[in-house]
Amino acid sequence: MMSFKKKFIAGTAAAVMACSAFALPASAATFIYPSDIPTSPSAPSETPSAGTKTSVQIKTVTFSKVSSNKIKLAWSDAKDAQVRLYGLQRFNESAGKWQTIVTKKSDGIAGNGKYVYTDTLPSSSPKQYRYRVCVKVSDTNKYEAVNGVSQFASNIKVCLDPGHFRSKNGGTYGYSEAKAMLSVATNMQTYLKKGGIDVYMTRTNDNITLGGSTNQDDGNQLNARGHAAYYNNCDVFISLHSNANSENANNCDTIHQPTALNKTVVFVNKVAYNQSSGVVVNMANRMGYNITMKNKELGIPTCSWLRARPTTYRLPNYGTDAFDVYNESVKKKGKIVFRMLTNGDDYYAVLRAAAEDGVPGILIEHSFHTVPSYCYAFMNNSDVAKHYALCDARAIGAAYGFKVLKSIK
Repeated sequence: MMSFKKKFIAGTAAAVMACSAFALPASAATFIYPSDIPTSPSAPSETPSAGTKTSVQIKTVTFSKVSSNKIKLAWSDAKDAQVRLYGLQRFNESAGKWQTIVTKKSDGIAGNGKYVYTDTLPSSSPKQYRYRVCVKVSDTNKYEAVNGVSQFASNIKVCLDPGHFRSKNGGTYGYSEAKAMLSVATNMQTYLKKGGIDVYMTRTNDNITLGGSTNQDDGNQLNARGHAAYYNNCDVFISLHSNANSENANNCDTIHQPTALNKTVVFVNKVAYNQSSGVVVNMANRMGYNITMKNKELGIPTCSWLRARPTTYRLPNYGTDAFDVYNESVKKKGKIVFRMLTNGDDYYAVLRAAAEDGVPGILIEHSFHTVPSYCYAFMNNSDVAKHYALCDARAIGAAYGFKVLKSIK
């Protein structure tokens, strides 16, 4: 049975206090909140009303995926002195109203801890839910309860892998692929969490320690990046990159390639390629299309995007590398690719490792950092990383049928 816990995480108090089990108390059915309970997910009153009383509102509910049918939710106990009863609610779309799933009495002592509850979901299928915490105040003469701010949560978790480390893979204007993709990933995490999608990141700063080594693009660390998705309970692995050419391609200096070359290329691993639902291939197409259109909007001319099933590139150990031919072409459209070795395994180590664990994977090359116009745009517009992040985040949400932010503002 699921239990409700209050954790004290600061000072000398280290006890964990459990209250009633998962079953709701009889009073839960008649739990009454101030103001009307909304009947639409777009209708909640989330703005404290003016007056002489102090408004009491739970503004933040955090979440994490436990499994395909369980979500862990938490909120601070900082309002305990003003609250006598908390009610955690989930919005019931079919009924068109908020429903209390558990209640918890406050101990009246504000601390630096949190309430934690694991919600067992009605279905294990990917789904976006809405939660909030409402309250009954301890003194109605002094305090006025306000409906809690709602938060999306879901049973989907994504592994984000910002490519490389430190300042690896530089371009013109001070551009670094490693730093740029870390910025994109960090913003993606914010946007995905707002859309109710849990996130694990293989690195959160310039350094990465995985596979028994630190800051190495060797087999062990690349494999560890791909395996991280499985070990952290993620549904999909996504590695974030910008692209490059062979030395002196197109008869141009390596990092001064023609703008016409600039295109988005997205790779999927064999698990995604063979996925019967097509969710991750759909996700990859949406990513490629979104980034292509955003690049055009930002004034970074790119080739068009070709929405299609992945092109299969089987790379021999000799002769012309089919991908290099494609990669160097200024006339090819951006598309998704399943790039594999002669034995049928994925070419890229990170995608291969994810596939070994049965996790669908994507590696996206947003643009070419060998094209100066891209580097200039990224380094001179602080919003480019946010735009890229939102394009990718919305593609992920759309593939699962979830709502994600419409803009970075």
